Amino acid sequence: MAGAVYIIEVSSISIYLISCIKLHICFLLLSVISSHNMSWYKPFRRNDENTIHKWGYTFQWGPQHLTAEEMHPLKYSYDVLGEECLNRLDAISPPATGELPRSRSRVPTKEKAEPAPRRDLYALLRDHASENEKLGELWEEVNTIPEWVDWDQIARGQDVFYRYGGVALTAV
Repeated sequence: MAGAVYIIEVSSISIYLISCIKLHICFLLLSVISSHNMSWYKPFRRNDENTIHKWGYTFQWGPQHLTAEEMHPLKYSYDVLGEECLNRLDAISPPATGELPRSRSRVPTKEKAEPAPRRDLYALLRDHASENEKLGELWEEVNTIPEWVDWDQIARGQDVFYRYGGVALTAV
């Protein structure tokens, strides 16, 4: 009986080692393919006047895509209500400095300098929404769930993420 248990353990270890070797060979093949900028041949990929090659991606420009003329006015559009509310919140509680957060140095100027207090725009909006009409309008817009939200579809998306998200994030 002890000999049978030993054979089962050895065979399960050998199966495990073989599967690890196969997996290792697959990773080696993938790394060789990616290091030589090779890809699998795609016989059904079209290459016509609508084929776009940009930044390492290839895709077909379709009728749903906007033209350059249609996109040009979008460069000058923005959230007017959001800007008005930000200006009012800046008047209520001005930012510590005039520069953008991404422009600030990550290294403090003094050795024992305390970090500047962070401004919580959400809390400011929440606290002052009843005092100002525009702030109240933005608060309602932020906290109202649109009619088009499909809760069943969100639940399905959550299920997929819970099932495959960990593996996908680990692989990336």
